[in-house]
Amino acid sequence: MKTVWVLVSVLLLMACGPAAVNLKSQASYDLDCPKSYLQIMEMDRNTRSAIGCGQYAVYKTDCSTTATASYQCGWSLSHLESPIETSAGD
Repeated sequence: MKTVWVLVSVLLLMACGPAAVNLKSQASYDLDCPKSYLQIMEMDRNTRSAIGCGQYAVYKTDCSTTATASYQCGWSLSHLESPIETSAGD
């Protein structure tokens, strides 16, 4: 029984695991900013923010079932601010 749970856990991680890795690549493209300048933060289970090069983006998970019944997850750009507004202290 323990083997079954381990197998199920591994399969679930594989389903959405690559999407987490690809978020930094997607944010780098969307923000036109090198990956090394980006900071990715978890806002909640399905939402991440990316900050870098004076810009801010919010991404939501986008999961769907394909025609072959495989489950695929990715990240969709939800919000983009460019440049980030800062308030000057007087």
